[in-house]
Amino acid sequence: MTSYVPPQECTWFQERLIFSSRKTFTLNTGDKIPAIGLGTWQSKPNEVRGAVRIALQKGYRHIDTALAYGNEAEVGQGIKDSGVPREEIWLTTKLDNTWHHIVEKGIDSSLKDLGTDYVDLYLIVSNFVQCYRDTVKFHELTVLALAIINGS
Repeated sequence: MTSYVPPQECTWFQERLIFSSRKTFTLNTGDKIPAIGLGTWQSKPNEVRGAVRIALQKGYRHIDTALAYGNEAEVGQGIKDSGVPREEIWLTTKLDNTWHHIVEKGIDSSLKDLGTDYVDLYLIVSNFVQCYRDTVKFHELTVLALAIINGS
């Protein structure tokens, strides 16, 4: 099992890997998602803000979070603290299955906490097609890419 290495303790090799690995994947929308990103699941309270700030300052350009993680406000603060322009960051967040009936409320909450007016990728954990239909109503204004994940 690999142990977590905080970004501020990156070795020269790890830093070189981050900077030299600007690999992206092209989505069917034409948007390019960075292959390497910082995940914030199970981040400890009062630590994720600094981790996001340092990761972005070290060269990461993809941050992954979710409403259910309870840390989107700290993630948003870390993005702001980093000084990296928002348009240079790929921001992914998720909506948990329990929110499938109130998708718009979920994305509005995420946008507010993250301190941004859009996310690059919005993942919805749901088995419900209605969730997609509800999301399409406002998706063009706040989400660049959308995916429904089978949550069964």
